[in-house]
Amino acid sequence: MWQVHHKRELSATWSACVATDVNFEPDTDRWPELTVKVDPAGSGISLLVNQRSIGRLQPVGDQRFSPPCEDYIRGNQWHCVFPQDTNAFSMKVVWTMVEHSSSHLLIEPTISIQTSLLDSQPVLDWVVPGVAVSVDLLNDSSRPCPLVQSRSSEDQRSEQSLGIVTVLSRSDASSTSDASAHVEMRLRLFGEFLEKGVIRKSRPWILIQTPLAALSREQATHWQQRLESTPLPLTA
Repeated sequence: MWQVHHKRELSATWSACVATDVNFEPDTDRWPELTVKVDPAGSGISLLVNQRSIGRLQPVGDQRFSPPCEDYIRGNQWHCVFPQDTNAFSMKVVWTMVEHSSSHLLIEPTISIQTSLLDSQPVLDWVVPGVAVSVDLLNDSSRPCPLVQSRSSEDQRSEQSLGIVTVLSRSDASSTSDASAHVEMRLRLFGEFLEKGVIRKSRPWILIQTPLAALSREQATHWQQRLESTPLPLTA
């Protein structure tokens, strides 16, 4: 379950001590601590393992998030609502724990944005530091962005490398641009003009593996097809 901490920085930590509606194995005590942390200055939302950032959702340029006005837990989901205020857009992020085992975590952030402005182009980057392990195992030159990318991230506490795999649906990949380098993955979400009142969503899957294991084409296909077969929540 999620445990929320309302301190200077809003954050939530996943604990498998009590898990509901999640596929998980009983031997989960070896899994490192997973935390989602919101920057109070509105510069990003970080995903951390053992307090070390392994991924970050961040606005681009001079755009910022407003401080969250509401957050709550519903089952295996943590909902965070960010009002528009004086910024370019409002946002809601629902962090859903899909699977939890001693070897991997599968987490799903559903990101919804909306604006009351007539002329707005909100842009968010999903950034994962680390050396590329495998990129676009499901290669299709017609798409601007790979469906599956895997990165290696060092876990200093356990002295093991974590595998950070980002999986996109085909619809999300078609509207996402890839600005990645060898030592950093950077996917740009919502890079198009956003009409007033329209809600736009993106839902990547983030697979965290310990220890790091090379991802085969068959495994990439498995995760991508599972994501495609999971309906996008209408209320998120």
